[in-house]
Formats: sequence, C-alpha cells, structure tokens
Amino acid sequence: MKGMPANNGVSPKVFRRRKIAFWVLLGLLVLAGLVYWVVLPLLSNHHERVAIRVAVCGAVNRPAVYSMEQGSDLGMLIRRAGGLKPGADFFRVDAERTVLNDSVYIIPFRGNGGAAVRLPVVPEGLMNKEVALAGDSLFLGKDGRELQHVSILYVGLPAVYVLITFYPELNRIQCTHIPFSTRFLAEDYRLMDLFFTLDIRPTLRIVEASLNQKIDYYLIQDRSGFISLIDRLGGVDCNLDGTYAQGVGVKPGKGRLDGFGAWEFIRFLDRQDARGLDVRGLEVAYDARRHRQQGMLRAMRSAFGELDTEDQLKLIARIGELFQTNMDRKFVLSLYRNMLAVPEFSFGTLPGYYSAEGDRLFFYPDIPGYRSLLKREIRSYLVAPGNRKQQVY
Repeated sequence: MKGMPANNGVSPKVFRRRKIAFWVLLGLLVLAGLVYWVVLPLLSNHHERVAIRVAVCGAVNRPAVYSMEQGSDLGMLIRRAGGLKPGADFFRVDAERTVLNDSVYIIPFRGNGGAAVRLPVVPEGLMNKEVALAGDSLFLGKDGRELQHVSILYVGLPAVYVLITFYPELNRIQCTHIPFSTRFLAEDYRLMDLFFTLDIRPTLRIVEASLNQKIDYYLIQDRSGFISLIDRLGGVDCNLDGTYAQGVGVKPGKGRLDGFGAWEFIRFLDRQDARGLDVRGLEVAYDARRHRQQGMLRAMRSAFGELDTEDQLKLIARIGELFQTNMDRKFVLSLYRNMLAVPEFSFGTLPGYYSAEGDRLFFYPDIPGYRSLLKREIRSYLVAPGNRKQQVY
C-alpha cells in the first residue's frame, strides 16, 4: 500500500538498528561459546586428571586392563601390573612412552619366550635380610668418630635414580646420580631392569651392597606425584637450555615452569638424535638431561624455601600422597627441622663409562673411584667453612 513503511511497519532506520543489535548479540554469543568451550578448558583443565583404560600383557606379572591417569607412561603401567617377569626384554621397551586410551601394550620376552630365563642372580641372603656392609667406613670425622648421615635412594619413574646423603652435622646434602643403565650384577640387568623386576627393597640392597654404603630410606615418585609437588610449590624457576628450548619451541633462558612443564623439562631427551647415536652421542644426550634434573633439584629447593612455614608443613604432611616411601612422619618432620638450616648442596654422577654391547647400552660403575671421590669430598666438608671446595664428579 502506498506510503506504508517497509519491513512490516518498521521504519528503515529502526530496522537497521535492530539488525545491528542482532548481529552484535549473535557475535557476543559466539564469543562466549568460544570462551566456554575452548579457552576455559585450555586454562582450567590443562592438568585435569582424566582416567583412561589401558591393557598390558606379555612379560608382566599381572596382565590386565587398568585405569590410568591420562599422560601416564609405560613404566607406570608396568608397575601397576606388578612389574616385569624374569626374562622380560626391557631393552626393547620404551618405558617413557606415554600410554594411550583403549590401547594394548605387549611387553616382550627375551629369546624363547623367557622360559629358560630366571631372576637375576642376587648375592645370597640379599633378598631377605639387611646387608652386612664390610670394609672401612666412608663417613669418619677428624676424631675418628663416624659422622651422622642419612642416605635415601630416590627413584623418579621410570628412569631417574639418585642417591641422596644428608649430613646434619655438616649442614650438607650430597646428590649422586646413578645412570639407569648401570650394571651392578654379572647378568645383563641394568639398574632399571632390577627395579622393575625385583621392586624397590631388593634393588636398594643390591645398590648398597655394590657401593658398600648403607641406604636407609627410599622415595619413589611418578608423574602425578611430581606434577602435584611442583604445583604445590607454586611452580619453579629454571634455566631453559638451548637444546631443550629449540626442541619444544620456547625461548631459552630463565623461565617459570608449572608441574606439567617441569615434568616435560626433566624428561626431555634430544630423541631426534638419540636414536642411532653412537655411545659417545648417547652419553652426551643423557648427560644433558642429568644437568636439567640437577637444575630442577636446585629450583625445587629454592621454591620450597620461599614458602612460609605453614605451607612448608602442609607440604610435608602430604608426603605420602606425593611419594611412595618407607619414611614415617616423625622422621620426615625431623628431617624438615634440619632442612630449615638451609644446607649446602652438591651434585655428582657415579663415575664409570658407557659401553655398547650389540644393541644394548650399559654403564659400568667405577666403585673404587666413587669411594675415593666421596672420601675426598667428605674431608673437604671438615675443613674451615671458608676453605671448603665443592667436589664435582
């Protein structure tokens, strides 16, 4: 009809305003949807614990389907399955491989299905009783009295093994990294093979008998425990080396890492080059990772020191959630009181050499060399504080 406004009686000016309002509202709804469904999950669920179902069979003690936390590695799955059977070919297993949902992992046997393979030959009596350590003591003070000390074997699943010795009288903590490929027995069982086959107590006794050094306690930590620990510390400040930074696409230098980032940092290995490297190349790759792990220990110590006393005690109270350990709460609190004195740290690696035997890589420890270096370092602690020299080995 002539003269009637367009758009059902609405003037063109009002119609344009409504049209603009409609598209603005639609845009806001789309943006809100993106925030809710994309951005918030990335921020809040980055560390959400999601359960997955994974099966393992072959050379494990309890083959079955297990519920695992997303991000778990194959080593953690093997632990859930009761460890390895004697004769498992762990050389062909990448224990650091992340397991995937609805997947099946077959752990191979050596040779003819492992039928003729027995447990590694452990020195008689070692499995069922305390080791009677022989020889001269490493821990003698100037007056000939044995220095008070506590030794702890730390196992960071699946491949980190560190002997931690604390000297309360000297206000000193000494950390000695033991390569996971260390060969302590006559058979071709590495330290990691022993742990996953025999479990912690026999492994601890084999290590202390080999080093002729008493080990009092153990700490075992998996991915979940490590990430939780770092997050409870509020993150850590680390020096991100060039190899790591290039490998993951970040800027090298000082960086702050949360639990997940710290886990990726200490596990990083330049795998692009590690596969197929000669012995020297592998040694360099693993040495770089050891330095990252040592840097992480320093960063964790610093982050713990920045917490107030109440938060430190809360963290200590949750040690059973963060580690598998034989320490009781009374001892942990006693250790904490000693740690308040802010002890000095020293870091080292068990002396020895790598050797490739076919497609297998072993680390052969130099035990006399280790004991000599340890004695020398202990003597350096006993001199006047101003004259102390930290030993690096």
